[in-house]
Amino acid sequence: MGLYDEIAGAAATLQSRYVTPGTYVGSVNDWKEGITRKGDDFVVLEMTVLASDNHEEHPVGSAMSWMVMLKHDSAPGNIKRAIMEIVALQEEGQVTPALCKAVLSANEDAERGEVGVSPTAGTIIDVVATNTKTRAGNDFTRVTFRYRDPDRAVVPLEHRPRHASEGDDGLADAVPF
Repeated sequence: MGLYDEIAGAAATLQSRYVTPGTYVGSVNDWKEGITRKGDDFVVLEMTVLASDNHEEHPVGSAMSWMVMLKHDSAPGNIKRAIMEIVALQEEGQVTPALCKAVLSANEDAERGEVGVSPTAGTIIDVVATNTKTRAGNDFTRVTFRYRDPDRAVVPLEHRPRHASEGDDGLADAVPF
């Protein structure tokens, strides 16, 4: 098989980068579920960066992804918190299996040509990412989301100092506009 056959037979990929430390305003593109090449299940939230204080890693207009590996015990709770924040729910009990299916599984009928998009697509969110150390001493990027009123202005972040406090989700004063 030649190069052109391989390209034609490959699944197209989105050129996206995982969330790195910084403060962002993003627009939700979609949620997807899948399996890695190693056979691990995952959920990924795909976003477009609308404002960024980390222009080298995530310039305005770039694609950014938050990926959760379902093999980790913390995965369901992390996804639940993200859903709660993105759809602006106040109580954990409001996140039902039906809501999760609606948010995460819009693409499940792709085999039949019925490709859907999550109802959260287009939602504007604040995203704050900070690095922390795991028990094993490895770096882990902690990502916090918050629903953002779409009428609130999105302004460039380059003139604002980055939020540096550890242990804080950074949202209280990191995205002041």
